[in-house]
Amino acid sequence: MYPVVPNSASGYMGQDWRGNVAFNGYSIRADGLQGDWYPVLYDMDKKKKYNVYRYDVNITCDDCSILFVNGSKPARAKQADFVSAAPYEMSIFCGDFEASESKGIWLLNPDMKKENQQKLFGIANSYQEYYAKKFEIPFKGSLTFVQTTPVADPKYWGFAFYSSPTTFNVGIGDYGLQSLFDAARSARNKQVMAHELAHYYFGTLLETKGEFGHVIDEGFAEFLSYKLTKEIEGNDNYEALLKDKIKTLAYLRNYKPLSLIKTENDYGNRQYYLYCYVPVLLMAIDKEVGEQVMWKWLKTMVNAHPEVTDYDFLLNTFDSVVPDKNLREKVRTKYFTSENALENAKTEIGEN
Repeated sequence: MYPVVPNSASGYMGQDWRGNVAFNGYSIRADGLQGDWYPVLYDMDKKKKYNVYRYDVNITCDDCSILFVNGSKPARAKQADFVSAAPYEMSIFCGDFEASESKGIWLLNPDMKKENQQKLFGIANSYQEYYAKKFEIPFKGSLTFVQTTPVADPKYWGFAFYSSPTTFNVGIGDYGLQSLFDAARSARNKQVMAHELAHYYFGTLLETKGEFGHVIDEGFAEFLSYKLTKEIEGNDNYEALLKDKIKTLAYLRNYKPLSLIKTENDYGNRQYYLYCYVPVLLMAIDKEVGEQVMWKWLKTMVNAHPEVTDYDFLLNTFDSVVPDKNLREKVRTKYFTSENALENAKTEIGEN
């Protein structure tokens, strides 16, 4: 779909993003969702894109030492067959780099000390177990972390994305996985890891569709990452991260309540709305209905397999788990339809 990206050795691009088919001198990175490097089917009647597949592919790379296709274990070879009976985005990361593994979790291109690699495996395992226990659904596939450099200037560019069951971290220094162990950045970067792993449930098992789908997959994944942070990393880390998020919301302008979201233009600002506004509302709803009901709602959504993930889906699944009609109406009025939903949420969670 995209032309070959210039090698970073000959000058950086102005930016990098998930959909790049990116060559950086020692590896190739190609994503399955946005990169479209393989044929992707589109049902014009159902307006549905099919970008996950069962696969049986052979990869050859003469100057590679490791080959990797999302959903399979990496192969230390120049040529290998990869077969999966389960459908995945066929993201790939192949090149000349190191790899390590512990209890079925892989780390490609580690760029960190052995002791920190083991710490990362421990963090990932505990986060994985947390979500699996809460949702009563285990992760499937080979959980893999990819560490790679962007083809934009790495001093200023870094991002992460989840291609289930693989997390790609594109960045070095402050943006690299090594920063998980930097005292000043550890809490924030662990929360980002928790967000990406939460996409296995909101984004993979619950495949979101339509304009409102981003509210659900990103907003709920961010909310889950904060739930995990509070329970595993401690209340102090949770509170510090929450205060920063509340401060960020001061810059959110011209946005609409959840009930009126039709297009991305209604967000006001996509970053602030999806990653700050929506999870803060969910934190308040969590307090209003209680954790038991909140987890029941989350599990109901993940197990629903809806045709469309719109506002009605959000509302109907919520109503189905809250037997108290007055409580349902209270939450709907305060957080789903009100133009003052953010102020209501900040008051409820004690951050006003």
